[in-house]
Amino acid sequence: MVDRAGEGRSYGNLGNVYQSLGNYSKAIKYHGQHLSIAKEVVDPGAEGTKNGNLGNTYQLKGAFLKVIKYHLQDLVIERDDVVYWYLIQ
Repeated sequence: MVDRAGEGRSYGNLGNVYQSLGNYSKAIKYHGQHLSIAKEVVDPGAEGTKNGNLGNTYQLKGAFLKVIKYHLQDLVIERDDVVYWYLIQ
C-alpha cells in the first residue's frame, strides 16, 4: 500500500534541506512535488504550507512575482480552511 501523503511529506522534507543548502532549484522541484501530491490527496493544510514554502524559496531566489503568486494561493487556502472550520462547528 502506497502512502501518498507520506511520500509528499518526504518530498517536502527534501525541499527544506535543499533550501537550507541554497540549492533553490532542487528545493522548488521537491516542494512542487509535495504540492502536487497534496492536491491529489486533497490535503488543504499541506497544500497551503507548500505554497508558502515555494513562496519563501522563490523569495530567496529573488523571483518576487512568483513569491506573490504562491503566498496569495496560500492565503486563499487558509481563508477557505477558516470558512470550512466554521462550517463544521
